[in-house]
Amino acid sequence: MIWHVYKKELTDSFRDRKTILLSMFIPIAMMLAMVLVFENLLIDPKTDETYAVAINADMDDHTLEWFASLPRIEPYRADDPDQEVRDGNAVVSVKAEPGFLGKVERMQDIMEIRLLADRGSMKGVSALETIKSGLGELRERVVFERLVFLSVSIGPTKPIKIVEEELMGADGESLHLTSMVLPFLVIMAVMVGGQSSAVDLFAGEKERKTMEALLMTPVSRSALILAKWLAIATLGFISGIVAIVGFIVIVNTMTEHMKLALNFGDQALNLVASALASVLLFALLIAAIQIIFSLFANNFKEAQTYFGPIMFIALLPYFLLMGVGVNELQAYHFLIPVMNTFAFLKELVYGVLNPGNLALTLLSTAATVAVMYAVASFMFRKDKWVLGK
Repeated sequence: MIWHVYKKELTDSFRDRKTILLSMFIPIAMMLAMVLVFENLLIDPKTDETYAVAINADMDDHTLEWFASLPRIEPYRADDPDQEVRDGNAVVSVKAEPGFLGKVERMQDIMEIRLLADRGSMKGVSALETIKSGLGELRERVVFERLVFLSVSIGPTKPIKIVEEELMGADGESLHLTSMVLPFLVIMAVMVGGQSSAVDLFAGEKERKTMEALLMTPVSRSALILAKWLAIATLGFISGIVAIVGFIVIVNTMTEHMKLALNFGDQALNLVASALASVLLFALLIAAIQIIFSLFANNFKEAQTYFGPIMFIALLPYFLLMGVGVNELQAYHFLIPVMNTFAFLKELVYGVLNPGNLALTLLSTAATVAVMYAVASFMFRKDKWVLGK
């Protein structure tokens, strides 16, 4: 009997075009957009892009030429450089005394230069760092030339050589960005995939007054709640699978850096299987939580209102883990529901499959699933939650 109810609810959900749209096409569209944005803008920025820099109109040609010699900087004179930045015509404004470069080279006095940029603009920050780096090199060159002129032997002008290395190697940036994108997309896909059916199968039926007829059938309430729960979880799980498979296809066909970073070789099958296990339990957990709030609501619109804050709360662990390195994850990260799924998927992106963390994630999520399902089952046995007002 449970199988027949489960098959009926699942079939009805797939007949709803809205369910298909929310559970499959929207996650794929989100994934495609985010992956391509990260690949093209953050991982592989355009190296031939130039930045317009506005300089006060009375600046001399010698200084203007020096700014033009900086990589990707295109300076031009303006009566009000700051206004040029506010109007979007330039990304950085520069204000300095006329003859700035000549005075610096002669070391006549401490010369002040004022730089204005929008820290919220990637172009502005990049241009600002280029100018600051150029000014730093200019300062070192002027000091060195003055010491040589005074016949002072100082040895190397740069006694410290800084060599930066990435802990995860050359693909570290790609892995970091992928660990931010993939868990977010999978979790969102699972939550959105079953949401429409969760609202319709409980709050929707109460609003349509069809719940009474359903309860009059010879099927027990235990069988009904179990079948509906499994149907909602199935939709969420399918959506999660679509997100994972779609991500793999998109990365391997449309990206270069991420494709190299996610080459796990023989370990790929174990990583995917572990990911599916964690996503399955997460889908069961989210389905139980969605049932509780759908039972709590009296109509379709009220249930949708509740699901907004639920989704926001569920994404809080994602933001908490954004600044945590994969080697900094602790046991408690895999014991807290929802957070454990984010943390475990983050480990898998880096090619780390820790059996202990897998066990903690599955056991803690399973325990939470049992509690949430027990609450949902208890509410479904009470007419005030099932029939509404």
